[in-house]
Amino acid sequence: MQAALHLSLLISSIYLLLPVQLTEKSYNRDTMLSIGTYLGNSKPQLLFDVEMEIWKTLFSLASGTFDPFDLLHQLSENLPWDFIETASDDVAGWFNLGKLKYVYCYIY
Repeated sequence: MQAALHLSLLISSIYLLLPVQLTEKSYNRDTMLSIGTYLGNSKPQLLFDVEMEIWKTLFSLASGTFDPFDLLHQLSENLPWDFIETASDDVAGWFNLGKLKYVYCYIY
């Protein structure tokens, strides 16, 4: 569970939506901190908006008062898919599993 939390906090909560088991992975914490420091706080606005939707969904899920399936459906409905699909290459890289896979492989 720590791997998923560290990835989502240090890099991006988008990692929580990857179709892989992050709970069974380990990584070098120094590398994670270095990547998080390198990325800094200057994320694209689109990425920030998507991450906020993911965090809202996670906090609602943690409250235990909502159906998980409904929350995921609501997340899917709330994401700005038109902007994601037409984003510039530097922003689109955050949403491309191939690009994220590179960072994912680098960590592990």
